[in-house]
Amino acid sequence: MKKEDAIKEGDLLNLEKLLDSNLNQMKQLAIGNIEPKSIPIKFFDFDAMTQGLRRGDLIAFCGRPMMGKTSLALQLAKNVAQEYNLPTCFFGFEMSKDEYTYKIISMETGIDHLQLRQGLLTSDDWSVAYKIIDELKKLPIYIEDNKNLTIDEIKTKCHKIKSESNKKNLGLIAIDSYQMINYPSIEDYQSQLENITRDLKLLAEELNVPILVTAPISRDVENRRNARPMLCDIRDTEALEIYGDIVAMLYRDEYYDPDTEDKGIAEIIVTKHKNGPVGTVKLLFEPQYGRYRNLAA
Repeated sequence: MKKEDAIKEGDLLNLEKLLDSNLNQMKQLAIGNIEPKSIPIKFFDFDAMTQGLRRGDLIAFCGRPMMGKTSLALQLAKNVAQEYNLPTCFFGFEMSKDEYTYKIISMETGIDHLQLRQGLLTSDDWSVAYKIIDELKKLPIYIEDNKNLTIDEIKTKCHKIKSESNKKNLGLIAIDSYQMINYPSIEDYQSQLENITRDLKLLAEELNVPILVTAPISRDVENRRNARPMLCDIRDTEALEIYGDIVAMLYRDEYYDPDTEDKGIAEIIVTKHKNGPVGTVKLLFEPQYGRYRNLAA
C-alpha cells in the first residue's frame, strides 16, 4: 500500500481498501516488520484464551475484596516490564507507593510481606532480598499513589514516561481501583464512572497501549449459593460492559469454603471478550506473597 493511501482513523472506506490494508498487516507481522498487537503475559492458559493484553484495549479485573485484584495487576505490570523491557505505569488509589513496593518484593522473593514490613528476615532471607531487589531496580516500572489524580494528569504522566524512555510504546498502564480517579467536572457519581471508563478506552487507543483496571463488584454475590461473580455484578456502573474489551472476574473458592478441593486456586472468569472466547482460567495463588503462578510449569 502506498504511503498516501494509508488508512486514517475516521475515514469512510470501501471494503477493498480495508482488505488490502489487513492483508499487508498480516504479511508484515509474518516477516517480523511490525510488532504484534498483543502482549503475552506468561500465564499460559490466559494467553491461549486472549492472546495476552492487546494494545488499545481496556481490560478490567473485577472482584470482591481479598480476591487478589491488586496482586494480579502488580504482577502483570512487573511481567510486562521484565519480559519485554517496556515501561509500565502503575497508578494506585488504594495503597501507598511504599505498600505497593513491598508487595512486589514479596511476590518476587517468596518472603511473607508482613515479615518484610517488620524486617523479620533470616540471614538467608536477606541474601535473597538483596539479590532480587538489585534485579527489580533494573525494571522500567513507575508507580504513582496520588489519590486525587484526574484522567488528564494520568495521560500527561504516561506521555512523559513514554517520551523519556525512548521506546516506541509503553508496555502497560495499570490502574488499581480505577473508580477512584478524580473527575471534578461532573458531580453525579454514575456519570463520572461512565466518563472515566470511556476516557480510559480512548487513552488506550491514543497511546496504543493496553490499559488494565481493577474494580469492585457488588457484595450481593455473597448472598448466592454460588458466589462466582458474573458480568452483571459489576458495582455502580455498566460502563465496563460497554467500553471494556476484556472483563474478567476473580474468584477464590477457598475464601468462602476453607475445606474446598480448590485450595490455593484462583479463577479468572472471562465474562466479556470482544475479540475471542469467554471462559475460566485457573492459576495458583499464594496470598501470603500476593503471587500468581501457572498451574503447570
